[in-house]
Amino acid sequence: ALRVRAGVSAIGANKAEFFAKAIYELNPWADLAVYNHGLTIGNLEEFMDGLDVFVDAMDSIELKVRVRFIAKKKRIPVLMATDNGDNVIFDVERFDTDKDLPIFNGRVTITEGELASIKTFRDWLKIAAKIVGPEAHAPRMLESILELGKSLAGIPQLGSSASLAGAVASYAIRKIAENRIRYAKKPFDGSHYFYVSSMSSRTIVYKGMLIAEQVAMYYPDLTDPDFISAIAVVHSRFSTNT
Repeated sequence: ALRVRAGVSAIGANKAEFFAKAIYELNPWADLAVYNHGLTIGNLEEFMDGLDVFVDAMDSIELKVRVRFIAKKKRIPVLMATDNGDNVIFDVERFDTDKDLPIFNGRVTITEGELASIKTFRDWLKIAAKIVGPEAHAPRMLESILELGKSLAGIPQLGSSASLAGAVASYAIRKIAENRIRYAKKPFDGSHYFYVSSMSSRTIVYKGMLIAEQVAMYYPDLTDPDFISAIAVVHSRFSTNT
């Protein structure tokens, strides 16, 4: 993600700190917990405490497995976005709605004791192949995997695939959030109308079925003197089926 969103000046920057800065520039009041030393076996439990959803884009197979042990115990949904050549593989594990759901939707069967006994790189590759499934592997990606540790130091990635994976994961998070709020056991006034119009980190999108005269009343922040934008684009049309 850092390679896609950052420029040459960010070479050597810590990913967590780089994106924390980007978020603070968008919202100085954001409440962030920055893990600038990465996730480890030792801090996974702490990191996942209180999460609403876990997005898995990790390379470590061991951490992928351990995350699911914790997510299943804490009833946290896991979304996994995996680059696959010029495409992506997206997997959803709703541990929040199905407490008996097997990890990786049953494609990998392993216990914590068995996990501790895995030592070799080849053993990890076998688990990785099962997680993705042979039917989903892009042929050229399979060729690359066989070269890992030989002629390749890491799995090849395309910027377009990474961006696509992020978009798919964002959409899934949006749908989970919308449904939880709309159909909450203790709804608040207007919760059944809840809708996220955009997950963009750069653009604020306002969307509503209303006439131009109602915009200021519908979105009062647009009249706030502290709300400043360099560019504003407005599109209005009559209701059609186009």
